[in-house]
Amino acid sequence: MASLRQIRRRMKSIENIHEITKAMEMIAAFRFKKAETRFMKARPYFLETEKLIADLSGAAGEVSHALFEKRAVKKKTLLVLAADKGLCGAYNTNLLRAALAWLAENRDFETSLVPAGKVGVDFFRKKNLPVLSAYPEKTAVTSEFAKKITADLAFPSGSISKSCVWGERRSSMRSWPRTSG
Repeated sequence: MASLRQIRRRMKSIENIHEITKAMEMIAAFRFKKAETRFMKARPYFLETEKLIADLSGAAGEVSHALFEKRAVKKKTLLVLAADKGLCGAYNTNLLRAALAWLAENRDFETSLVPAGKVGVDFFRKKNLPVLSAYPEKTAVTSEFAKKITADLAFPSGSISKSCVWGERRSSMRSWPRTSG
């Protein structure tokens, strides 16, 4: 049986662990609020950009450009925007499940994947699925990173249809996978 001194020492260590955990929760809450604020400030910009592109493509009329050509699709590529760490729980799981569903829907085409984020890259490599290029970098998403991905996907040879799957944030605790294209 433990002595009174040992029991008090254990109680004190449990209190210390609780304080450390509470401090870690406060730091995580601060970081989350900061990221949420950045996200909310950027969202109207992206929504307006999406509307602008839709308006321009609708009003373009007869434009001779490779991006506006109608052609038979033989190949399809999916850009998967996953997280860098596995601490996102259902976010990565739902995203990767949506990507596998996309692959099943498009099995009649020659498909390839472009995963961004360490979790997505590791998942598709373990499954031996066709990865066109991968971005496992643990970097902040910047315009340079977006330009790098865009340059690789912009003008591939042949008739390739491109799609993207990402987590659309509905609230601070929920996001659903969304697929474009």
